[in-house]
Amino acid sequence: MSRTPESTKAYQAGLCVDCKTEPHSAGRPRCEKCHTKFRRGK
Repeated sequence: MSRTPESTKAYQAGLCVDCKTEPHSAGRPRCEKCHTKFRRGK
């Protein structure tokens, strides 16, 4: 994950750093859907 001003603002607002629309999961910077994609390399 590369940090951008947009992803930082999304995270600080409680949103996923990838899709920036869903709340991120507890202890993770991504929502469950984006985390699954990230882990599978898709």
